[in-house]
Amino acid sequence: MSWIGVFGTAPMMCDLWSSANATFVAIPARDLQRLVGANPAALLEVIDMVGEWTRLLTGWALSFAAYGPEKRLVYLLLLASSDAVALAKEGFAAPVTQTHISQFGFGSRQRVSRLLRSLADKGLIEMTYGGVKIPSRARLEAYLSEEKPPGKAQRG
Repeated sequence: MSWIGVFGTAPMMCDLWSSANATFVAIPARDLQRLVGANPAALLEVIDMVGEWTRLLTGWALSFAAYGPEKRLVYLLLLASSDAVALAKEGFAAPVTQTHISQFGFGSRQRVSRLLRSLADKGLIEMTYGGVKIPSRARLEAYLSEEKPPGKAQRG
């Protein structure tokens, strides 16, 4: 499920989320520990992946203090389309429904629909049946870095 599950000593605190077309391969943790431990290059790759996940999750946690709901959704879409997550690819529809997004602290599916529609109206995303298409990560990143106008509360 994750490198934390392989190398961590505490039990995982969450369930695995998947899509219907996913394929899973079960490899015992002790076998992976032995293989990676005997291969320094593989161990460095694991450390790099864990570091990237830590960076992304820290950013997600900080986004709740730094952004309003719309920009937080943009950050979530950037996470989903990052190389580390690879749930979405630029230019292709990601199988992420409004219900999935609502489960990340955005409230109801209807509220998520309004947020997505607002992003689509700005040309940042395209809404598709059962998913969201990200035409350009660069546009999402530029929108995320826009500063709020002086004297205005952070709304996006």
